[in-house]
Amino acid sequence: MGVQKNKQSKARTRSRRSQWRKIDSLPLVECPQCRELRVPHRMCAACGFYKKSVVGQNVNAPVADNKEVEVAEEKEVKKEKQVKEEKPAKEEAKEVEEVKGEIKEEK
Repeated sequence: MGVQKNKQSKARTRSRRSQWRKIDSLPLVECPQCRELRVPHRMCAACGFYKKSVVGQNVNAPVADNKEVEVAEEKEVKKEKQVKEEKPAKEEAKEVEEVKGEIKEEK
């Protein structure tokens, strides 16, 4: 076993020991299914995809294979548009008159 010539300072010892903890930024690759960045050889956190299959399932991840979910979302969007369009013309006319009255009062 080697014998040291001089005592090594605490700072020098600690700085030497800390070098193994230094990790450069991890290389990130693109998930082939959802195109999110992920660490290689690990399951994708966004969709749960790993090695050509879905291993885990993220609760917040969109379900790509489920067409029913997409159709339901489209129906909700259409309903929202219909509700906005169903506003009677009389109510719109009243609102316009109120705005005009407010503008005249300001002058």
